[in-house]
Amino acid sequence: MPIDKITPRQLDSDADSKLVKKSSFLDALNLYSGDSEEGNRGVLKNIKGNKELEYGPVRPFEGSRIVGSVTDKKTDIVYLFVFASDPTYHGVWAYDSRGILAGDGIEIVRCIYRSNQFNFPSQGFVKGDVVHINKKTLNSDDPDLEKDAILYFTDNVNEPRKLNVYRAYDFVIGTNNIHGYTGTQEEIYDEADFITACPKAPVEPITFSFSNDSSRKTSNFKTEPGFQFAYQNVYQDGFESAISCYSDIAFPPTIIGQGAQQVDHSLFNQCDLVIPAQGKEIAKVKILARKGNTFNFFVIDEVDVVPGVATTFPFRNDRITKGVPESEVNKQFDNLPRKAQSQTVASNRLMYGNYLDGYDNVTTSCIATLQYADRPKDFVDLNIKVKPALSLHGVGQKSTGFELDLSEIPDVYSAGDTVNFTITIAPEGNWHLYNFSGNETSYHQTRLVGAVEQEAPDGLIDGINEEIGLFVQEAGTAGEAYLADNDFAFGSGGGVNNSTQVTWKSGGGNVDVDGDTTLAVYGSSAGAPLILKGAPVTFTANFSFGVDYPDGGRNAVARAISLIISPGPGSGAEDDAGGDGDFTENGDNV
Repeated sequence: MPIDKITPRQLDSDADSKLVKKSSFLDALNLYSGDSEEGNRGVLKNIKGNKELEYGPVRPFEGSRIVGSVTDKKTDIVYLFVFASDPTYHGVWAYDSRGILAGDGIEIVRCIYRSNQFNFPSQGFVKGDVVHINKKTLNSDDPDLEKDAILYFTDNVNEPRKLNVYRAYDFVIGTNNIHGYTGTQEEIYDEADFITACPKAPVEPITFSFSNDSSRKTSNFKTEPGFQFAYQNVYQDGFESAISCYSDIAFPPTIIGQGAQQVDHSLFNQCDLVIPAQGKEIAKVKILARKGNTFNFFVIDEVDVVPGVATTFPFRNDRITKGVPESEVNKQFDNLPRKAQSQTVASNRLMYGNYLDGYDNVTTSCIATLQYADRPKDFVDLNIKVKPALSLHGVGQKSTGFELDLSEIPDVYSAGDTVNFTITIAPEGNWHLYNFSGNETSYHQTRLVGAVEQEAPDGLIDGINEEIGLFVQEAGTAGEAYLADNDFAFGSGGGVNNSTQVTWKSGGGNVDVDGDTTLAVYGSSAGAPLILKGAPVTFTANFSFGVDYPDGGRNAVARAISLIISPGPGSGAEDDAGGDGDFTENGDNV
């Protein structure tokens, strides 16, 4: 009879034993069928035996076991997921058969990353997949390392993870992790950002305040319906988070308080945005804005950030911007299951199977009791009067200033109430600065102290004017008449300059002094001031009440504003740090 020379050539473990073809076999032990790429398709070969491999600087913990593996077909690197009895040795090791990571060609097992946050199950299975992104970390000319390898894996116990293999390896060469091993709260969050499969959506919104940019004479906020801001975190691996929580709507103070009056909108022509501090994995933030709270978002700018430090950005509404897709705006967060048993990557998309998502409803029981209270006013119009004034400070020094009459603001406040105030001072002309050094070398232009407008400024009413010895002028002499007889008003005393670099040189005068160099003195008196160009100066601050004020809140507001604006010696600011400072207001005035 003829001899049947057909030998089994392929494994078919799914077919019924009665229906299996002659060229197939149901099971194989320690052998495999050759690859078609080598021209050995169908040739049965023995599985090669094992051999001991060398380890890099970091070895697995004694008694560790492999709970999963995945091969990067581009580099032939096999990534091993390792469980250990020491939680800090849960991690990813790489069998680098070509020595491609170090570029030395040595076949070796290298530690990629280890962390107790992996928390691999001792008897579980870890499923992994490798994708490559358009980012290069390793300084290598090997074309297989031009794109970073991202290792995604899941174990059906923890949230799915990811690992930028080349970034992790590039740092672990020094046998340490990117974010350390000390286990501080900051490092835990930074490491979670590094190994979690999905970037988290920022929950802290942008805050803002308005200021004046003196180099710009106009404001681009005058006709706008306000702006609302948000941002996206851009990670070091290039991934972008969902859009953050939105800010409040920003209006310049001049818009809010305009009413029927004409105001100078250029006083607040810049909106200073403060982006909350971010972790070490955040490389940039993409700042977004929209007009009002109904228009589409647009990208203002993308700026670098310093880890742990809030980022300030000046927004002037003077840029040509690009829009943000509606699908990106509507996405509140990137969804990640609590755990998943399987995963795969297809067409550059990561998919999970047999996963657990969301949380069960919690049964609650409560008793509600209504407590009625008077509704506060929605809007409070405050009439704060400002009086120009001259005040004394130091020894004989005088400064122009103002008095704020707060008699019409509320007197009742509750704990947690916040007071925001902004004061803008704009001189009619320029700013004049001088240093009163004494009545023999300097002088003040007027003896008046206190409010500029007074009913009877004769030195006897309410102690408005100080003793005449402080100011050289007699009651009947001032201005030109005084200067004509007192030439020391110019160039005498120390002035406001402490530098010896500013000098003037005599010339064309008396031969005895012609060519002499003399220290220039300016700002020595009211007759020789240092004159600075007049421009608005804005003070903005806020404070909150820590306790209830059923009464006396008006004086507390006056006290707080005084301490914030002028916290110098004698103001009570040093004593009031603990809330019990010795400070006295003049009625309701500041």
